[in-house]
Amino acid sequence: MKCTSCKTGELKPGTTVIPYVQGNTNILVKDVPAMVCEQCGAWYVNPDTLEKVREIIQKETQSGHEVSVITMKKAA
Repeated sequence: MKCTSCKTGELKPGTTVIPYVQGNTNILVKDVPAMVCEQCGAWYVNPDTLEKVREIIQKETQSGHEVSVITMKKAA
């Protein structure tokens, strides 16, 4: 499948890091399964995975931590 960002690269299964920053809250969710462009590095996450990331971010935001680095496979 062609990348919709660069229009030349192929999307391959891989992982990415999704950052979340709001106010003093900084969260990185690592090892998120994604389709990653081999040319430009753009990534695409399916809706089910994105919902899991949202749940992780919501839970971590409620914890009151200002900086968090979460590994998706360990959090799920």
